[in-house]
Amino acid sequence: MTKYKVLKEFRDKNTQAIHPIDSIYETDSKSRVEELKGFIGPEIKETSILDQKVETVLASLDGLPSEKLEEYLGQEKNGRNRKTVVEHISALLKVLNGEEYESGEVK
Repeated sequence: MTKYKVLKEFRDKNTQAIHPIDSIYETDSKSRVEELKGFIGPEIKETSILDQKVETVLASLDGLPSEKLEEYLGQEKNGRNRKTVVEHISALLKVLNGEEYESGEVK
């Protein structure tokens, strides 16, 4: 479903749900988006931690659970595949799994 920010409160004619200002409205119907012009803003683009600069990515990864780190590792390897990011995520996973990281960066 595509997400849109609500600009003006409205009641959905299909569900009768009230959508207050600043809430998120979800639909995949282009015709419904056209009907709601003036009530909803442009499509909200989902961003990922991995869309940021390397320094920002590295700082954002600390403290995440291993499941999320594994997900980000797969996304990075299949996407931009930045060596520093891949190595940092791998090091964090080793620490979380009780393994010692050999490069000396994280122990």
